[in-house]
Order: sequence, then structure tokens, then C-alpha cells
Amino acid sequence: MDSTEEAAAGAPAAMWCSIASAPGKAILFGEHSVVHGTPAVAAALSDLRCKVSAATSAADTVRLDLSDIRDEAGRPVHFSVPASKLVAAVRAAGAGAIASDELPRGAVLMALDTLLDDCGAAAKQALKPLLYLCAAVVLLRCRGAVTGLDVKARRVRLPVGAGLGSSAAFSVAAAAALLGLQLKVMGKSASAPAGVPAPAQQREINGWAFAAETVIHGTPSGLDNSVSCYGGAMRYVKTPFSMTPINPVPTLRILVVNTLVPRSTRALVAHVGDTLKRMEGAVRPIFHSIGYIADAFAHLSQK
Repeated sequence: MDSTEEAAAGAPAAMWCSIASAPGKAILFGEHSVVHGTPAVAAALSDLRCKVSAATSAADTVRLDLSDIRDEAGRPVHFSVPASKLVAAVRAAGAGAIASDELPRGAVLMALDTLLDDCGAAAKQALKPLLYLCAAVVLLRCRGAVTGLDVKARRVRLPVGAGLGSSAAFSVAAAAALLGLQLKVMGKSASAPAGVPAPAQQREINGWAFAAETVIHGTPSGLDNSVSCYGGAMRYVKTPFSMTPINPVPTLRILVVNTLVPRSTRALVAHVGDTLKRMEGAVRPIFHSIGYIADAFAHLSQK
């Protein structure tokens, strides 16, 4: 994950822009079973990324530009809402402030659904987590210092819906860009060259990204956003939580093929969970075997 912060070109000194990008991922072992506590191993795909820019605006408007995502009619996804209306809706749902390690509240998500009533399902799935982050990371934290926001997201060779962590890369890049903007507005971050955020900021970004992934997928494992946020390769366990970098990352030649068949992570995770409930005696041993393979790979990689 890389981020930069800068004054918006041609704007007054109080107007700021923050840009971040984050990579996709490949789960080598443990996809879907990781949701149920099985160890998994994943690696970041540094050349396949999502880039997000976030800028303050003088207008009382939150503008979201997700041109790489298409709605049901094939149109690029764009959305705008008065910033004051977004803040009022979130506060009315009982959220005067939201922490990065806090799971999204149901009342807040319902309030966002109301704001997105006129959007189709595809547009809403992309816009809802971004609206959540805009409100939680910047508008509620900056307490009136930010009038409006312009946020743009673009893919950099990272296909959407291909199982390569596009939503996690989007969530991490958006969280990083918005956190960078928040820190700049609050005077807590000096301008710096592009690079990886400090460890404390990475942890906060990962927390916000997991919250966004929860908005998108319901019950994500946290693996995708963690790999996208920290990069490299890692062994990951959801419960009890464990995240262990694999260093050095072994040299692997992985053939990644885009089948052009879109898929829904939420639907796939739900299907695996349903299968586990119906046939736990058969599925649980498979999960154990997958975990053993993941652990063996992680162990051998350290030798």
C-alpha cells in the first residue's frame, strides 16, 4: 500500500488531496475455509492495484466517481449527496463517532441504504462502503473542518469480481486516502513523499478497510484486506486471530487467468457456510487438511 498527500492543484491552502493505491491478492491455500478459522496463506499481487484519490471541496457535497464500475445498465457509477445530509443521517443512526476497530452498526448501514435508494444493486454495493468511510474517517472526525469531498477510484489492471481481492484493494486504498486526508486536515501529518504509512497508520487503515469489507461481504475473514494493506505474503488465521508475515517471500511463478466470469464473494462465502452447517462431519476434515497444507507451506518457506 502506497499513499501520498498534497495540496490540491490550483486550490486554496486549506484544500487538500490524498492519493493511495493498494494491491490485489491471490490466496494460495485456504480460500473460504479461512472464514471458519482454518489457516490460510495469501500473497499480494503488486502489479494489480486499485488507486483512490480523495480531496476536500468547498461545496457541501460528497461526490463519488467509480467510473470503472458499471451499474446494471452498463453506465459508469457516479453519485453525489450533500455532505451535511450524510453526516446528519449517520448521527441520527446513533453514530456521533466511529472507531476504526468498530464493526459497522446496522442502523448506520440502514441510513446509508436510504441515501442510496435510487441506486441499483451493483452501484449500491460499491458506493455504500465508500460512503461509510467518507463519513467515519473524515466527516465525523473533522467536525465541520471539511465541507465536502471528491473521491475517485480507478483500477490499475485489477479485474473486478475475479477473486483477486479487488474489493479489498478498493477498501484499503480508500481507507488510506481518506485517513491521509483526515490527518492533513487536522494538522497531524506533514507533507511527505509517496511511501508506506507508519505502522500505527497501517493498523488503522486495515481496521477501516475491514469495516468496509464487512459492508460489502457481510462476514469477511479479514485476510484480503490484511494482505492488501501490508503486502508481501502471510499466514493468516481469523479465530483466534493470527497474522504472520512469510519472510522472505519465496519466488513463485503463478499463472493468473481471468475467466471473465464474475463472481460474488458474499454468495460464495455464504454457500460454503451453508454447506458446513449441513455436512459438518464431511466438510470440517477437509478444512483441517487445507489448514495443514497452508501451515506446511508457511513452514517450508522459512527454510
